[in-house]
Amino acid sequence: MIRFATIDELSSLRLLFKECFDVEFFSPYGSFYITNIFSDYLPLVYIYNNKIVSMLTLIPVNFKEFSGFYIWALGTLKDCRNKNIASKMLDFVFEYSKKSNIDFNILIPQNKDLYNFYFNRGFKKYIKQKMILIDKKSLLRYVEASDKVLDFNKTDSIFNLKEYRKKNYNTIDFISWEEKELIKIQKEITLPGSENYILDFKDGQYAILDLREIKNNKIKIREFYIFDFNFGSFLKTLLDKYFFCEFFEFLLPVSDKYYNFFDLDKEKYVLKNTAMLRIIDDKLDNELFDSFDSNEIYFNFGFDT
Repeated sequence: MIRFATIDELSSLRLLFKECFDVEFFSPYGSFYITNIFSDYLPLVYIYNNKIVSMLTLIPVNFKEFSGFYIWALGTLKDCRNKNIASKMLDFVFEYSKKSNIDFNILIPQNKDLYNFYFNRGFKKYIKQKMILIDKKSLLRYVEASDKVLDFNKTDSIFNLKEYRKKNYNTIDFISWEEKELIKIQKEITLPGSENYILDFKDGQYAILDLREIKNNKIKIREFYIFDFNFGSFLKTLLDKYFFCEFFEFLLPVSDKYYNFFDLDKEKYVLKNTAMLRIIDDKLDNELFDSFDSNEIYFNFGFDT
């Protein structure tokens, strides 16, 4: 049987989280889930022999005037795998989305092996990002005319991030979060051990950094919004703060309509799969995505990245 969990079934999910996601309920991440996710988005669960053996969570996202569900934390207990349970859960989500007038589902596969699995279950659209890796010497070319570093505050959360992102991506089509979900995402990525940091440069300028590879002398700039005239100073600030790093990885929208500041004739970049998308009603396919290349759609920030 598949149904939504009830508010008193939280403790029944402890084993699932430990076994599927290697998360203890009373760790920082477990506490985040209990206080920020469970009560607001009761998970969908699969009951087998009177026991919850699989779960996933549906979180609302938007694309233009269309509404979607982001599918998060799909996991099944090891003893119940190879019983087609995950497929049944995704089928249920498809039908539930239809009944709820939801236009699309989106998810982030956690490893390469899952791409074929999800593709065969209707997630036919690949959402990509442009990944630019620049070494310190090459980055210096962009700061030659900059004579200052920028002031910033390191913070756990930036309010009005929805509006800042709307400004940042106003030339492209992007799948967006509401402010409520963005606040939760910022809480998640700044949990202890996540090694993600938010730098607030004021006036709506910000950068979200991932330092999980800093031992390899590399940092990742997951997203940023910096005024054009401050871009050189922004890079100079990164070089000044992380002077020991040799490599800087920037994640950007694929669309050529997005001004990405870098000379792509000189800088190497790759297109990286970020997410997969399933359209619920085939009649909407042309209206939703076939009018342009799906690679042009930008999506960032899942609850599991």
